Amino acid sequence: MNSDILVCEATYSTKLEEKAAEYLHMTSKQASLLANQAKAKKLILTHFSQRYKTMEEIEDDAKDVFSNTICAYDFMKIKI
Repeated sequence: MNSDILVCEATYSTKLEEKAAEYLHMTSKQASLLANQAKAKKLILTHFSQRYKTMEEIEDDAKDVFSNTICAYDFMKIKI
């Protein structure tokens, strides 16, 4: 609760919610709902399906619910 940053997996976009449930993963929308519920200040998404060549769909999907969202990338550094 009330964390500066929540790092959460978002393997699939909402379009693949059934697949996410089948493989016990979260969608980007589910992660953003969790961030809202936890009253996090920022959401960083990670652990994406290889089906996505860019993270635009994942990030946009989450931002519909939690605007302060970004997708992690290799060797990313975060300043608080």
